[in-house]
Formats: sequence, structure tokens, C-alpha cells
Amino acid sequence: MNITDAILIDPIAMDHARQILASELVMIHKGVGRKKRIEWLSTQRDVQCRDAALFIPSQLAPALESLTTRDSIGLLDIVRRRLATLNIGTTFRHLRNAERRMGLPGYVLDPLSQQGAMLLLADDEDFVAALRRAVEPLLQHMESTPAFGDAEKRYAEIMSRADLETNKQRLVIEHVMQVFPDMLTGMPDLTDRNVRDIAYVYGRLLDQDLMLAFTAIIREVGAGIFDILSADIINRTITTYRVVVTGLINDRISELQEDRQPVVPELTSTDVAPSTTNPDPAQVHVTTVLPDLLSINETADYLRVTRTTIHRLLKSGALTGTHVGRRHLITRKSIENYLALSGNE
Repeated sequence: MNITDAILIDPIAMDHARQILASELVMIHKGVGRKKRIEWLSTQRDVQCRDAALFIPSQLAPALESLTTRDSIGLLDIVRRRLATLNIGTTFRHLRNAERRMGLPGYVLDPLSQQGAMLLLADDEDFVAALRRAVEPLLQHMESTPAFGDAEKRYAEIMSRADLETNKQRLVIEHVMQVFPDMLTGMPDLTDRNVRDIAYVYGRLLDQDLMLAFTAIIREVGAGIFDILSADIINRTITTYRVVVTGLINDRISELQEDRQPVVPELTSTDVAPSTTNPDPAQVHVTTVLPDLLSINETADYLRVTRTTIHRLLKSGALTGTHVGRRHLITRKSIENYLALSGNE
């Protein structure tokens, strides 16, 4: 599984999976056998996926309900900057492609996301012109249907109410989704120009930053929209959580099943005190003098894991390093910090 895909789709699931894999690394240093580790990883995977249906709604629903507009915008900005720091793309296209690589259907622009993306393109003359050409046949047809006239009356009725704007928006969206299929009945065939314009418009929408698009729509309708959509958001989060946790842990199980662990020499009496039994990983490595920089192979041997695991730890930020020519060297400090963190989990 691609680490950047996992972070973009569900960073919480990525962090939970990382903690499980770090604990498995501690088990390696404690001498736990490969078969037992595979069984333990499988159990942890199944438990996390099962419990997701309980802890995600219990934590996410109150958070969505309590979000203010200012807090929502601030949170989206933090997430966007964090992903940018990791050099992870944050457009709707990036999210769609990441989900498809993970076996999910791929994020489709829902009406709310479309509206947010269109707000970002409101001043783009080429986009506005193409959108007008693309939707003109549709609008002409829809306006000629009885359902459109009924929808306009219903819209005016909803907007005239003395109610919260978020409640009005919810009722409008519900009504539009209900009557929209009737408006499309008997839709005339599209011309080649219409198809090209629709493809162009859709492509431009996909290339918009999803965090900025959500920010734009929140400024427009308020953070209450998250509470209105909480059921859909929670169901989607449970699905992506399970996919990310399962994918990352299954990758590690596959490594173990294929016995791709490097062979590491037994520790000598100079590496650890003779009286130590089942030593803690941090205690074992304190006595080993490491150079300031280690290659990926040296780090894998030292931690008793595969090169694949080292690459995963680098991508997740658990280990850090520097490039010297074409070589990627890992700092001793990051290895010591990682071991200390693993020993505390």
C-alpha cells in the first residue's frame, strides 16, 4: 500500500496502523516468533476494523456537531498545510486516484463538493464559458419540465421560512435530489461540443484543492453542513479506516509470510549483559555504537526488519535521513528516537 495514499485518505487510520506495526517491531526485539507475530497482527487488524463501527461514530459525531465555522476553516487549513509539507497532493483528482489504487470506487464529486470547487473557479472566464455551454442544453430542457416549476415554488417556500440557513440548505438539497431525475426525463442528445465542454468542466473541478473547496463552501453555508452530513461522513470514514488499516497490516503480514526478514547475527556477550533475558529493544541497542548516518540496508539489519519496512518508516516520518549523492542515509538520532517511541507503546 502506498503510504501517501493512506495518509491522504485516512490519516487517523494510518497512525493507528503505524502504532500496531511499531509494537510488532518491539516483539521482534523481544524474540517473539514469526508465526505468533502474524497471528497477533491478524487479530489486531480484525479488532480495529470491528471496533471502527463503534469508536468512529462515538468520537466523530460529537466533533462534527460542535464545530464552528472558524474552527472548521482552521482545521482544514492545518490539514492542507500538513499534507503540503509531506508533498502529498490535495486535489479531488489526487483523492480519487488514491482511493482507486486502494480498491475503493474513487471519490466522485457530490453536489456539495462541486459547489465548493465551482466557487474557487467563479472568476475563471474559460471555465465559466465552458460551463455555460455545457449546461445550457440541460437547463433549457429542465426549465421546460413541470417538475422545474414545482421545484421553484418549493425553493421559494423553503427560503421564505424563519429558520436557520443550514436547515434551509438541507431542505433545498433534499428536494433537488428528489425531483432531479424527473427533470432529466426526455433529455435531448448531447453534441460533441457539449461532451468536450462537460469533460473540460469536470477535469477543472477535479483539479481544485479539496481543502480550499470545503473552506469555500463552509464560508458560504456555515459549519452546520458537517452536522447535516454527519451520517454520510461517518459511514465513509468507517469504510476508509478499514481499508487503510487492513491494507497496511496485510502488507506487513505478506512480508512475514514470505519470510523476507533479513538474517541477523545473534548478539554476542559484549552487546548485552549475560544476565539479561528477553531484553528490551532499547536496552539492547544502547550498548551498540552506531555511526551518525546509516544506509537503508544497515538500518534494516540493525532494526531486524526488511528494506520495505524501512522505506515505509521513512515515508511516514518515523525515520528521517538525508541524501548523499544517490544514497539515502538515515540519521542515528532518528533511529534512537524511533526505538524509544516503540519501547513506550
